[in-house]
Amino acid sequence: MRLNIRLTKLFPLLTGALLLSVAVAPPMPVQAQESQAAPMERHQQLTEDLNLTPEQQAQIKQIKQDTRNQTQAVLTPEQQAQFKAARENGEKPRQVWSNLNLTPDQKAHMREIRQSSRQKFKAVLTSEQLEKLHQIRQSHQANKN
Repeated sequence: MRLNIRLTKLFPLLTGALLLSVAVAPPMPVQAQESQAAPMERHQQLTEDLNLTPEQQAQIKQIKQDTRNQTQAVLTPEQQAQFKAARENGEKPRQVWSNLNLTPDQKAHMREIRQSSRQKFKAVLTSEQLEKLHQIRQSHQANKN
């Protein structure tokens, strides 16, 4: 009987402690994996929507890799480490870039890299694919608003 009374008094305390530990527990690494999976899913969806050929897919993959290498070369070692850590923590790309405190020269260089990358990407696509891409982007903008 005495044990039963102790358990009934202890049970709410244990339940509260368990709920509190779950509520304040750090996010699980799965969240970072999910946030990184989203761009891959978008890339796959875009590949299907635009009906990219294997050759186009390879060209775009190379453009993305070159762009990634060029942007990393613009960053200082400290910014590179900050960028890597933020992306591993699942932060959104825009937030990561804004937190790097790029110099005006770095911003200008990044802008040039993005423009060049876009031009190369567009050069890979057919006119029909470019039109489809434009429609997809308009649809996404309408959904945001």
